Amino acid sequence: MFKKIFENLRANKKNISKSTKKNISKSTKSEKKLKKVSASITKKNIDASEEFINQLVEIIEENKYGLLEERRKLVKKDSYGKEDIRRWVGNPELRPSNIELGFLINELGDDGFSDFKKGIPYFWFSVILPAIGGTSNPEKNSKIFFKKWKNYCLVNPKIDDEVKGTRRKVTEEDWYNAVASLVEKKCLELLKNPSSSKPNRSMTGIEFEEYCKSILEEAGWEVEDTPTSGDQGVDLIASIEDVRVCIQCKCFAKTVGNKAVQEVAAGMIYWKGTHAVVVAKNGFTKSANNLAESTNVILTSDKELADLENLVL
Repeated sequence: MFKKIFENLRANKKNISKSTKKNISKSTKSEKKLKKVSASITKKNIDASEEFINQLVEIIEENKYGLLEERRKLVKKDSYGKEDIRRWVGNPELRPSNIELGFLINELGDDGFSDFKKGIPYFWFSVILPAIGGTSNPEKNSKIFFKKWKNYCLVNPKIDDEVKGTRRKVTEEDWYNAVASLVEKKCLELLKNPSSSKPNRSMTGIEFEEYCKSILEEAGWEVEDTPTSGDQGVDLIASIEDVRVCIQCKCFAKTVGNKAVQEVAAGMIYWKGTHAVVVAKNGFTKSANNLAESTNVILTSDKELADLENLVL
């Protein structure tokens, strides 16, 4: 009986030893594989990866105000201020091979671009792809883009998954998540920190609107943007209790004329406002002042905008 027990113990020991060796062998192979992958990442790969992501950042920076304008068109807020970003973010095809095939099909006459008609997908297709690829052919540009993305994944194998709250392995389909995150980050940065420190003379129209919006919000107003298309002459609507002020912002280098007064007066009726205001950085013509007086439109500048409550009440 004892002999049989010892034989079993020896057999178990032998099996454990084999299993241990097998696990060590697997571990060694994994380490060798990891070392092999690490060794395959050259300085050239790293430089190309940095160049790729920097190029994306630069393209977004160059187009940030256009992106912000497009975001304002597509993002809607409900009664509680919650944003619906689905039209802005879209739901494009993510697999590179399918995208390239879609672009090829489009050349044959079908609509292979259907996923890239608006929002961030459209920006990727119409601006990023030509800038990265350097040609007028979407299929060729996409091949170049995804080749660079593949290299980026090789150098940066892990990403932070903000949805799941974990760090995971990057996949070829994460390219859009990377692009959309960079775009949305820049837009939110502009919305949160408008160019209030930038001289008004060099502001674009959108910058000036955001600048005026920030002044009003700091003064305690609740401010909403109107759609860029179909705004009916009103850029911002500022509210406090029952007061609803419809505002047109004019970033002109010269004085503003009658047209702005006429537009905001009509826009106030359309948006069911209580007051109409035109904000201009370089004043108004005599004719505009006369018309404003007869239509009860308030004319002011960005320097006086913080005192809007005193102007309308």
